Amino acid sequence: MFENIWITKKNTDEGCHIDGVPDFITELLRKRGVCGEEEIISFLNPTVDKLHDPFLLPDMDKAVERILAAVDCGEHITVFGDYDADGITATAVLYHFLVNYLGADIDYYIPNRLLEGYGLSDSSIDIISERGTTLIITVDCGIAALEEVKYAAQKEIDMVITDHHKCGDILPQAVASVNPMRPDSLFPYKTLAGCGVSFKLVEAISTVIGVGEEILEYLPIVAIGTIGDSMPLTGENRIIVSNGLKNIANTSWVGLHELIKQARGRNGESMLSATNITFSIVPRINAAGRMGDADCALELLLCDEPDKAEELAAVLSQKNTERQKIENLIFEEALKPENLKTSDLDSVVLALGYEWHHGVIGIVASKLSEKFSKPAIVLSCCEEECKDGIMRARGSARSVPGFNLYDALKENSDMIERFGGHEMAAGLTVEINNIKQLIEGINLYAEQHEIEHTIFNTYEIDAFLTPDMLTVENAEAVAMMEPFGQGNPCPLFCTTGFADIIASKVGDGGKHLKMRFIYDDGTHRIGADGIAFNCGAYYSIASGIDKCCCVYNIEVNEWQNKRSVSLKVTDLIDGEYPEKYGDEYLAYGDGFYTGKGFKFEYKELIALFKVLKSFGERFSFNDLFKVRKILLDNGYNTTWFKIRHGVEIFCELGFIIKPKSGVYEFEKNIQNRSLDESAIYRELKRG
Repeated sequence: MFENIWITKKNTDEGCHIDGVPDFITELLRKRGVCGEEEIISFLNPTVDKLHDPFLLPDMDKAVERILAAVDCGEHITVFGDYDADGITATAVLYHFLVNYLGADIDYYIPNRLLEGYGLSDSSIDIISERGTTLIITVDCGIAALEEVKYAAQKEIDMVITDHHKCGDILPQAVASVNPMRPDSLFPYKTLAGCGVSFKLVEAISTVIGVGEEILEYLPIVAIGTIGDSMPLTGENRIIVSNGLKNIANTSWVGLHELIKQARGRNGESMLSATNITFSIVPRINAAGRMGDADCALELLLCDEPDKAEELAAVLSQKNTERQKIENLIFEEALKPENLKTSDLDSVVLALGYEWHHGVIGIVASKLSEKFSKPAIVLSCCEEECKDGIMRARGSARSVPGFNLYDALKENSDMIERFGGHEMAAGLTVEINNIKQLIEGINLYAEQHEIEHTIFNTYEIDAFLTPDMLTVENAEAVAMMEPFGQGNPCPLFCTTGFADIIASKVGDGGKHLKMRFIYDDGTHRIGADGIAFNCGAYYSIASGIDKCCCVYNIEVNEWQNKRSVSLKVTDLIDGEYPEKYGDEYLAYGDGFYTGKGFKFEYKELIALFKVLKSFGERFSFNDLFKVRKILLDNGYNTTWFKIRHGVEIFCELGFIIKPKSGVYEFEKNIQNRSLDESAIYRELKRG
């Protein structure tokens, strides 16, 4: 808190007024590319009748024809899936439909993540061939399996591929390759999840055989897979997820019902949001595959016996607990200097370890990416990858918005043995000796594509609300934009004009900061409640603030049959809302200026160091607010941002010892060093 950059883009489009929709909502949607009355109304009412024709997907007619022929002839079919939430839900939907609506002779195959890795392989095809299968339908995989499809043909097995990953220049020689990412696709929406493509196949078959709205029972399952694969919650995905979540509490899927009870508790909320799904349901489904037993999650989704489903749901919860322990251990290992192969100035974070659990390193990559605000690659060197005297590492990568990870790896494919994925996530295998070159190659990609990375967070404000707009009605209007997630994030609002804050610590050990923001409406002093999670350390600072401005998500809080507005506070500054500047709002204005072009002045750093030294041999985090007041009283236009990063510079140069207990100490024997030796200082100088 107090040290981030807030910006918002100007909206130059002419607005439109829609009855029943607050103007700030239409303004917000226009900024997200949802323009015009018809488009906005459609966005706010994502009904199933707006789903696109499944036969617009390439090869859909061929896929339907081959599957129906196989069913008519009594051929044995295998649905080949993937071990993550997207692949498991995709498999569940197609398998269940073909069994229950067509009576197909069918089974499924999910590769073992730890032993087989992702996608089709010759060994998996051998196993499937021994089952007597003559048709394999892939879900969430297969579009890059050129050789494997040929191998299956040698075994007299036809292949229908359904996938959503990027296509290569050459498609597999399959009966059909159904993929919205194909360049020749006429389907209006490109970013379906794998389970979304599987559902469109079900939709197409149901159209031919005369099944109607019954297939909508699959939407809760497809919604989970779509959310789990971090696909944009726009267009077709928005319709799927919105309607899936509406019905999820009363789902007919017994296994899913038991999983929700395990995740939320037996007396949990009746409605689940996309955020709830992301943090409570998806990890449990993924945990099965990550720990090497994805069949357990699939068996749960397909289970229709309550007692058995309860047992399987408990197993998934246990696997998730095991996963969390391993993940936390590897994350700590990844941050050690001997394992972190990149510096602050690199455009990517890369960690390399030995025998790290392959089932969880993707999550570790996500955590590293979030921590450093740039793409992250986590690699594990394993015995089975090291053949012919060549040391190799296999791992996962995760990206940040604006950095196309797939393209970055593709441009450096000569340094990578194999890779696959999409813009935000990928898997790869690389020789150890090529890792340094790979880092340099990704840096070059970022430079050539003018992708900036910063050492501080930037929050983009969606809209500005005055204090009197903090009403239950407006919070409910924001809820009309749900589901929130990738491609449709929960709106971030800014409000200035608060006259006072009443702060307190809440939660386990006071880890959270609860605040009541006070404003004067001309007649009364009115309050709005807010909470900043994991910000209890800022209590003494927040308690000393008079006027303030904050950014937050707004929601309705229900307690003892009373509804009120609650602000989920993201950041806070002790000042007024700033003046407009150019094409952006610089949220720290005259007294708190940060933004593009921001630079430290040498004299400010010297003054900061002298004030810090005036506290003696050591100082605490809470002293930093006093430091800022001293500097302001002495004419320095010093921001909290500058103080925090100034202290980081001094720590990096060895002038100050970074605390483990909240107390900074000065190094006793300080050596003269140039500020330019600090990577943080060099980054800030670039502006």
